[in-house]
Amino acid sequence: MKQTHLKAGIACALGILLGIYSCQNNSFYDMTEENMLQHGNVVARNAGLRAYSPVDSILASDEIWEFKEAGDRLAEKFDAYVATLSEEAYNEMVAHMEDDDYMAALFEKADVAKEGEAVDKALEKLYANTGYLRLSKAEQTELFEQLARSNTAIRTSPLKTRTENEAACRTKRDEAYAEADREYYQELEDCKRYTFNYENCKNKATARKNKKYKDANDEYEACLKAGK
Repeated sequence: MKQTHLKAGIACALGILLGIYSCQNNSFYDMTEENMLQHGNVVARNAGLRAYSPVDSILASDEIWEFKEAGDRLAEKFDAYVATLSEEAYNEMVAHMEDDDYMAALFEKADVAKEGEAVDKALEKLYANTGYLRLSKAEQTELFEQLARSNTAIRTSPLKTRTENEAACRTKRDEAYAEADREYYQELEDCKRYTFNYENCKNKATARKNKKYKDANDEYEACLKAGK
């Protein structure tokens, strides 16, 4: 399953990224090693004592990965539709990105209703996790950053033939991807929790992610040409 690959792919990355907070009195944060390993995460150790941050605990849950996968599937299907647009049609989309009616019609053409509903259901399940609801805004940002970096960890494959300039350009592009992913996950969650018109908000978040990826790709190509 895609979820299993994602969790396995971030195991090494989380060993570096996951911090160890002070011991928590709440048993929710008292994760066992068996549970942590089951979710593909590196078990944090500190002088033989196991203490996990609230973010670590959510990363060890199924709910957060189900949300991530649902969001990724929505974005991927929309990206596939956008790839069929002419340059003129794409520019028209960008120009009307804040137009609710235009975007609603565009997403209907993209036929992503099923994927959008999956995001809704995944968020409802995530909200049922009381540990997630207790996260501060800073912890939520850290959580989405780590989800985004898991994509980078899976996407990155070292190549000996890569030039120094190409490597630098690729690193910059991957950082832009990661930031776009983090903002996308955060926006989907914010849309559900804070906005009255959730569907329009979700559509715009998905379209913005697509544009950010295209901008990152364009900058990558320009970076490569500049280094020749």
